[in-house]
Amino acid sequence: MTPEQQLIQQIKQLIEHGEIDRNPLVEDYAEQFAELCRSANERLLRCRDYIEKGMRSEAVHEAHTAPDLLVLSELLQFEGLKKWRNICADMELAVFQPLNEELLAKLRAECVREQELTPLLKEYRRLVYQGDRKGCITVLRQIREKDPDNPSWAGNLQPLEEETMAETVAAVEEAIGKKDLSRLNVLYDDLTSPYRVVAPPADVLRNMRLLLMHDRAEALHKEGNAVLQRLQQALANDVPEELEVVTASAEKLAADEAFLHIPDGWETALSAARDKLAAIARREQKKAEFSQAVAVLQEQLTANELSELALRHEWERLCAWEMPVPELLRRQVMETLDDMQTRRRRRERNINAVIVISTLLLLLLLGTFLHFRITQRRRAAIFTEMERMYSTAQYEQLSRYMAHIARVDPDFMQSLQVRSMRQGLIRALRELNKAGERYDRAMASLESIRENAYEGMSAESIEQLLAEATEMAYDDEEKNQVEIWRRTWQSWQQRQRRDADNELQRLLGLYNTARQDAKKQPYADLAREHEKISELTLAFKQAALRLTAASDAVAQAFHEANEDLGVWERDWAQRRNEDVARQQRLQVLQGDIPRALPDLQRYFLLLQEYCELAPTAPETLHYRRLLDQRQHYEKVAALNSVTVGALPLPADQMQMLQQLLAEQAQGSVWESDLQRCLAMADERQAMLGQINAMLALNPDMLNVTTLRYRHRGGPGMWQLLYSPKPLIEGKERNENNEETRIFFGNIYYFRNDDMPTLVHTKDVFPNRLNERDFEIDIKRQAQDNLCAHARFLYQLVAEANEAPLPAVHLLNSLDSLVANQDIEPIPKLWLLRAIMDVLQTHCRTQLPECAAWLEFLDGIDSNTPWMNPDYPPTKEANARIKRRIAELPAFSAFATRMQTSLRVMQEALNAKPRCVGCMQVDSPGELKPILSEAQPGELWVLVAPSGQQAPYFLMLAGNDLSLRSDALRVCFPGILLFTPARKQGSANRLISLGVSDADKAVISKPASWPANVW
Repeated sequence: MTPEQQLIQQIKQLIEHGEIDRNPLVEDYAEQFAELCRSANERLLRCRDYIEKGMRSEAVHEAHTAPDLLVLSELLQFEGLKKWRNICADMELAVFQPLNEELLAKLRAECVREQELTPLLKEYRRLVYQGDRKGCITVLRQIREKDPDNPSWAGNLQPLEEETMAETVAAVEEAIGKKDLSRLNVLYDDLTSPYRVVAPPADVLRNMRLLLMHDRAEALHKEGNAVLQRLQQALANDVPEELEVVTASAEKLAADEAFLHIPDGWETALSAARDKLAAIARREQKKAEFSQAVAVLQEQLTANELSELALRHEWERLCAWEMPVPELLRRQVMETLDDMQTRRRRRERNINAVIVISTLLLLLLLGTFLHFRITQRRRAAIFTEMERMYSTAQYEQLSRYMAHIARVDPDFMQSLQVRSMRQGLIRALRELNKAGERYDRAMASLESIRENAYEGMSAESIEQLLAEATEMAYDDEEKNQVEIWRRTWQSWQQRQRRDADNELQRLLGLYNTARQDAKKQPYADLAREHEKISELTLAFKQAALRLTAASDAVAQAFHEANEDLGVWERDWAQRRNEDVARQQRLQVLQGDIPRALPDLQRYFLLLQEYCELAPTAPETLHYRRLLDQRQHYEKVAALNSVTVGALPLPADQMQMLQQLLAEQAQGSVWESDLQRCLAMADERQAMLGQINAMLALNPDMLNVTTLRYRHRGGPGMWQLLYSPKPLIEGKERNENNEETRIFFGNIYYFRNDDMPTLVHTKDVFPNRLNERDFEIDIKRQAQDNLCAHARFLYQLVAEANEAPLPAVHLLNSLDSLVANQDIEPIPKLWLLRAIMDVLQTHCRTQLPECAAWLEFLDGIDSNTPWMNPDYPPTKEANARIKRRIAELPAFSAFATRMQTSLRVMQEALNAKPRCVGCMQVDSPGELKPILSEAQPGELWVLVAPSGQQAPYFLMLAGNDLSLRSDALRVCFPGILLFTPARKQGSANRLISLGVSDADKAVISKPASWPANVW
C-alpha cells in the first residue's frame, strides 16, 4: 500500500470513528492531505501547460509519473471527502484545495487519445529510425486525422513534405507523360489530401485535373445532351416537380469539373429553368404568406385585440396583396369597423359636453377670485397709508382719513386691525399736548453740550437725548432742528475717528511690515529680534490712548495686532530657552558621536539628532549624506557571518548566498560579486549545454568508424578502412558448411593517393569483406572503433560534465589536443574550432584572447577530405594545419589565470570588514581618523555614489596608518572607517594570490575589492 493510500485509509477510519478531537495526529493528517491536494493541482497545471503547448506526450508522462496523478485523484475524491472538509473547517485545521475537475477531465481525455495514438506513434518512430520518409508522411497524416488540434504534427509533416515535393512533382510529370491514369489518380489523392501541410504547385494540380478529366468529358457530354432534352421537355410540360428534379441533375452535372463540352443551348435552358423555378417558389411563398396574414387577422378579430385604426390598417395591408379575400372575413371586418365607428362618435359627444361644462365653472371661479383679490389689495393699500401716518405722528390727518374711509367702506373700518389703530390714535391725541415741553428741555441740553465742544458727556447720553427730542418733535420744523444737530455731532465724531484711525493704521502698518519681514527672513540672532519686539511694545502702549475714538474695525485690528505681539514675545522667549538647551546638547553630541562606534545603530541615531538640532551647521550636510547612505554602511557586515568556499560554490552555499542577496546584501557593496558567483552555476549549465551540443555539430565526422584489414596468407600491410557508420556484421557458410563472419555497408574507399569516395563494400570486395579471406582487426565495443578525434571529443564532453570549472578543463584539454598525434590534422582543426567557439561564447570576458584565437583558426583552410593522408590536397592541408597549430600559445597559463581570478573573488568576499572608527575635523580644521581600536590594521572607506551607481571600497591607509591622498579626497566628516579581517595588506595579498600587473588588465576586478589597490 502506498503512503497516499495509507493516509486516505487512516482518514476514512478517523471519520468512521465518529467523535474526533483536535490533536497533533489529526493536524498532521490534515496537513498531509492538504499538501497532497496542492501537489496534485500543481501537477494538473503543469499538464495543462504541456497540453496548451502541444506537448501531449510530456503531459501524459507527467500524469503517469509516480504517484500516478489519475489514480491519486481518485484516491483524493473518496466518499467521505465532504465530511472531512467540514471537520477541517470546524476544527480550524489546514484547508485543502479541491481538485480542478475541468483540468482532470481534460487530462483523462488526453491520456485516452494518447493511448489511441500509441500504435501509430510506435510505427512513426520505427519509420523514422529506418529513414522511410514516405512511410513517415503516411503515418503522420493518419495521426493528424485523429489528432487535428495538435500543431506539432503539422510541424513534423512540413519538412518531410517539402523534401519529397520535388520527387512527387517528378512522378506526376512522368505519369502525365506516360498517361498512367491509375498512377496519376494515386498522386492526385496524395497532393489533395486534406491532411497535407505543404500546398502543391497550382500548375501541377491543374495539369493533373485536365488529364484526369479528359476521359470523363465525353461521357459527361452525352449525359449532358440527355439532361438537356429532359430539361426542355420539362419546361414545355410546365410540371414543377419534374422541372425541379431535372434542374437539380443539370446543376450537379454543371458543377463537375470534367463537364468540359457543354451542349448548345445548355445555358439558355438551364437559366430558363432556374427563372421558372424561382417564379414558382415566389408564387408559392406569396400564397403561404397571404394565408398566414389572413389567419393572423382572423385570430386578432376573434380575440378583439385591434383598435379601429389598427384594424383599418391591417385590412388595407391585406387588400394590398391583390388576392381574393374570403367573403366571411370581409363581412366580419366591415361589421366590426361599423360598430367601432358608432362607439367612437358616441364617446366624442360625451367628451365635448364635459369640456363645455368644465370651462363655464372654471370661468365663474376665476371671476370670483379676481374680485376678492382686488378688494384685498385696495384694503391693504389703505391700511398701509394709515400705518404710515400713525408712525409719523400725523394724528390729525389720520383722523380725517379714517372718517373718509368709514363713509366709503364701513365694513373695512369694523376690522380688528383698524379698530386697534383707532384706539391708539385717540390715546396719542390725548398725550400730544405734553410732548412740546419735553422737546424743549431735550434741545436745551443738546445746545449746552455743543457749546462745551461735546466734552463731559458720553456718546450714549447724547444718543438718548437725540432719541427723546426726535420722539417729542411734532412738526417738520422741530424734526429738522433735531436732524441738523445730529449731523453736526456726527461730523465731529467722524473727524475724531479719522484722526485716530490714521494713527492706529500707521502703527499697524509698521507692525505688519516687521512681522512679515521676520517670517520671510528670520533675524540673524535673538538679540536683534528682542530689540524690535521692545520697540513695538512701547509704540502700542502709547497708541492705546486714542483707541476709544477709533472705529470698531480699526480698534479690532489693533487688539488683534497687540495680542499677536504678545504671542511673538512669548515665542521669542521659548526659542531663546530652546537655543540655550540646543547648544548644550550639541557640545555633548560632538563628543558622543565618535565614541558610539562600532555601534552603527547608535552612531546613526546620534547623527540624526545632530542634524535635527543644527540644520545649518557645516557638519550637518555631511551627516545627512551619511544618513542617506545608511543602508550601504549597515550592509557592509552582511557577509561577516559567512565564509565563502572555493568557487564555483556547492548547492547548499549557493542557496545560502541567494537568501543573503535577497535580504541583507541587496543593494550593498557585495551585491555585484554575489550575483557573479550565483551566475556561475547558470553559466556552467549553459556552457555544458553547448559542450554537449558539440556531439551533434558534425555527425558525418563524429560517426566515422575505422577498422584494419589485410589479406590472409600474404605479407601485406594493414590497411585502414573508414565507414560513415558501423558496418553491419553477418555470418555466412561456405560450401563446406563452415561459418564465417562478414561485414558490409558503406565505406570511404581509396587507393594509393586517390580521393576517398563513398561506396558499398560489395563494389570493393566482390566476395564480401569476410574473415575467410582477410584478417580483420575490429574492437568488440562500438565506441572503441570510432576515430581518434571522436573518442577524444566523447571523453572531453564526459570529463567536462564532471569538472567543476568546464572552461578550465577545456583550456587544459586544448594543450593535450594540440599534442595528440593520433588525431588527423583536419579533424583536430575542427575540434579546436568547436572548443574555441564554446570559450568565445561563454568566456569572452575572462578570455578576451578567444576572439583572436578563433579568427586565427577560421583563417586556416580545411575543406578537404581527411581519410587519405596521401591524397595531395589532404597532404598539403595537413602540413599547413600543423604549421599553423604550432603557432598557438600554451593554454594552461590561461587556465591558471582563470583560477586565480576565482581565488581573488573568494578572497574579496571573505574580507569580513568591521567598523573601527570615523573621520572627524580636528582643531586646525583637518580631517583625521578617530579609531575605536588601537591598531586596527588596514583602513577602508566605503564610497556610496548617488543615483544608480554601486558602492565601492577605497583603501585610506595601510597597516602603517599613513593616509593616501586619492582616498582622502572623497572623505568627509563622519565617514566610517572599516578594516578587513585579514592582517595582510590588499596589495601584498594580490601578490600572494599570484596576480601580476599584466593579469590586472585582463582579470575582472571584484567590485568589493578596494578600487585604488588594483
